[in-house]
Amino acid sequence: MLYIHTVLVFAMSLPVLALSEPSSCGDLRLAREITLLSAQMNIANFRLLKLINEFDIRGGWRSGGAMRSCAHWLAANCGMAIGAAREKVRVARRLAKLPEVEKAFSSGDLSYSKVRAISRVATDSNEGFLVMMAEQTSASDLLQSLGLAEKRLALEINREIVPRSTFDQHLIRTGDTVEIVHAIGGG
Repeated sequence: MLYIHTVLVFAMSLPVLALSEPSSCGDLRLAREITLLSAQMNIANFRLLKLINEFDIRGGWRSGGAMRSCAHWLAANCGMAIGAAREKVRVARRLAKLPEVEKAFSSGDLSYSKVRAISRVATDSNEGFLVMMAEQTSASDLLQSLGLAEKRLALEINREIVPRSTFDQHLIRTGDTVEIVHAIGGG
């Protein structure tokens, strides 16, 4: 219960708009509500990953003796698929070693999708650059910075497939959900 209270207090540090019915407000207000809620969700996701990392470090998932890993505990207790749970644990562990990413994520400036992508390739020397690129960049620039520009891939932003021909024009902004799927070979 304490964790839920902390998350709510932490997430409420951003202003909250109360809409009675989305269809009754103008586009500008609706857009503002969406971006504020996205930032609050980013902050909540940051807090979730911090809690997961601490739980993993402490081995809290071992109590009862039936779980094989923190990811298995998340899958069993938080309704996550095991693959998604493993990825949450991986990103949580990595985030602890990326202070610039952590700072931008904790303030709501980066989405989980961007943090997840950055956590795969960030080093001490490129972390700041990747954060700056992720805060507002084109899809093409993001893929270039991640070393994926020449790969065969599909890019989805906010659940919409982005045609490769429009990567240069499509800006990725804070709150966007970015999914990159690329072929790695095999048969």
